[in-house]
Amino acid sequence: MPETPQLDAASLAFRLALLDAVPAGRPLAERYAALEAARDSLHHLLERGPAVPDLPVTLRLIQDRAFLATALCKGFEEAWDQLTGRP
Repeated sequence: MPETPQLDAASLAFRLALLDAVPAGRPLAERYAALEAARDSLHHLLERGPAVPDLPVTLRLIQDRAFLATALCKGFEEAWDQLTGRP
């Protein structure tokens, strides 16, 4: 699967959401179990499909993060182009 800014942004958003679910200061086994549980929960929500009118807050936040990460990547590229004088 080719990497795209949108895929990278979505991966980042999911990574952040998954890590948010992992309690700090716990043994590695507990942290891994929490990570797996978060993945399974998100997977279950995603199986509901995109036409679900009551998109869960968790997925809405991930969607927002992905949108913002994509916008940040584009904004950075545009700022870099402006700094370097590229059209």
